[in-house]
Parts: sequence; C-alpha cells; structure tokens
Amino acid sequence: MAGVSSPSVRSEDPVMPASDPPFGPLQSLVDDPTSQIIRVNRYNHVLVRRGGRQEEMPDVRFPDDLSVRLLVERLTGRQTATLGDLVHPLPGDMLLVAYFPPLSAHVTVSLFKPATKAEHWDELIGDVLPEQAAKELAAAVQRGATVMIVGPPDSGKKTLLNVLLGTLSAAEPVAVIDESRSLTAVQ
Repeated sequence: MAGVSSPSVRSEDPVMPASDPPFGPLQSLVDDPTSQIIRVNRYNHVLVRRGGRQEEMPDVRFPDDLSVRLLVERLTGRQTATLGDLVHPLPGDMLLVAYFPPLSAHVTVSLFKPATKAEHWDELIGDVLPEQAAKELAAAVQRGATVMIVGPPDSGKKTLLNVLLGTLSAAEPVAVIDESRSLTAVQ
C-alpha cells in the first residue's frame, strides 16, 4: 500500500552501534556468574536475581523502549514489530522471553541464565527456612514422598527445588521440566 510504512524499525530510528557489547547495557549482568535472571521491566527499570534474591539495578538502563526492542532484535535476529511476545533460546544455554505492547505497557525482557552452582541447605536455613522444616523436607524426598512446592513468583521455589534435588543420589530417577533452565541438580 502506498504511503503506509511498516511498523518495524525505520531507517531514521536509532540503531545500537555494532561496537556495543552483545547484550548492551545488560552485558555486565550477563557476564556476572552470580546473576540468574535479568529482567528489564521498563527501559529504565532493570532487576537482577542473584542467590535467590532480587535487586534493582538503578545504574543499568536503556535510553528508551525502542532501544530495548532493538536489543531483542539483535539478539534473536527477528523483527519484533508485529509480535506480542517472543521466547527465544540464546547461545550459552540462556533463554530470552520478551513481551511487547500491547501485551505489556513497555517492552519487557527476561534473560534466564543456566544455573552455575548447586544451592545448599546452609544458604536457606535461618532467614528463609527453619531448620526443622529443612530436615522434614529432605527426609520426605529421601523416602520418595511426593512434594509440591508452591508460592508466589520470585519466592524461591526453584532454589528450594535445587536444594531438594541435591539430596538425591545420582542413581535416583528424576523427571524435571524446567523451561527457564535454572535447575542445577539435574543429572
């Protein structure tokens, strides 16, 4: 159609320089071996999950929403103008999940990094989980009981599951579905 432009990135739109690191402003978080999940909730609001705890990163930001969209396009090689959401595997066994307007108010991106170390009970006992509860959970898993872990987002369900899986012997059969690739104890 004459006079109608595609909603994709136009030539006059800013382009991320090729000299920028692959993950742009997020590069230091991607390179940090302790970061597990990196979330861009808005171009100027970035969060990182480390050691089961989420923290805001006020010094990590993008200039605008378009810059976040351009990063997604550069990482995935896909045009995003007509997409509502996108799930895309990245090198290094990472997973990118993005949402675009109108499904979200702003372009949002979550980068799920593969876990680099197994969590241990000593990281949970005390301020997160009473010692008696930890003993009862470990005993239930050891005797083959079915254990259901429920809770709100970012409450530590996968951290607890990693610890519980770590109590099993390598010969124990385990079936796990982990789309965010954040479990460490899977053999």
